[in-house]
Amino acid sequence: MKYAWPPNLAKERGVITQMGIGNHTTEIFHQAVEIIQAGDIGEVREVYVWCDNEWDPYLGPDAWPPRPVRDYNPEWADKQLPEKLPIPAHLDWDLWLGPAKYHPYPGFGRGLYHPSNWRSWWDFGNGRIGDIGSHALDLVFWALDLKYPLTVEGEGPGRPGLERVPPWQKATWTFPARGDKPPVTVKWCNGNVRFDELRHLDLPHEWPIAIHFVGSEGRLTMQIERGPAGPMELYPKAKYANYTPPPRTLPRYPGGEYRQWIEAIRNNDQARAEMPFSYSGPLCEALALGNVAYRVGKKLEWDPVHLKATNCPEADQFLRRKYRPGWELEKPRIPTENTG
Repeated sequence: MKYAWPPNLAKERGVITQMGIGNHTTEIFHQAVEIIQAGDIGEVREVYVWCDNEWDPYLGPDAWPPRPVRDYNPEWADKQLPEKLPIPAHLDWDLWLGPAKYHPYPGFGRGLYHPSNWRSWWDFGNGRIGDIGSHALDLVFWALDLKYPLTVEGEGPGRPGLERVPPWQKATWTFPARGDKPPVTVKWCNGNVRFDELRHLDLPHEWPIAIHFVGSEGRLTMQIERGPAGPMELYPKAKYANYTPPPRTLPRYPGGEYRQWIEAIRNNDQARAEMPFSYSGPLCEALALGNVAYRVGKKLEWDPVHLKATNCPEADQFLRRKYRPGWELEKPRIPTENTG
């Protein structure tokens, strides 16, 4: 039986899909992809992505890391928030929790679940990897034509907490060769930790969220999540001082990810929506595996066909969750053929 995971199901039913990745539709992202795919920085075998907690103070160019790294107490991270207030009449708390296990209602305020800290709880979000990861690794996946990783490693402070995401994490994915493109290693860090191998390079270390492509002939760095993406820098600066970008090869569908999706539906043309589930599904899968690798404490060897870490059966507990009564879903069908 064919595996009806979302990308295949969307194709079979003729549904136009789109994931909302804010920077993907920008001109500078398109231009960066064209530069990399034209080979203007050579073969790319390494990519680094960093994501600071940019609300923390910048400590200056001589500090490493450039912003303070927060302490971590795994015993504190094991605990749910206590119930402090009655559930408001206008809030359907059971509906908000959805399939997650029951959590007491802690009220509303900074550091609680609302308005935005739900991302820092395993039951509700995937930390900064799940928050900013799709916006950052999007450019990496797009420019390098990535899909499923071969291996995934995760790192964080101490042992993983049972409830809360840690204040910092690192992840490393390896991807196979794709046609004439070489294998590539992608490294991620968040929570103000940084990559020591980049410390002494002439880079904009003050950028709180950035992507750094390492090519055989040059390097490209892009800042993201500061409003529109950019700026973009090419290194060595002397080599690219009079650089002229390559001709456009990618179509432009202006108007942002929502307008793209609407126009794609109106014209029944998936190409107008640049982030279909066939693209965004593998992207999110790879990101989530960074958390799985951290939580099991092992380097995972990933089988995307059967959704298994072949060397780590204990990872299964984090690949599928047990839903609360009343929220169960049909048991997923395990694929029997390559998902492409």
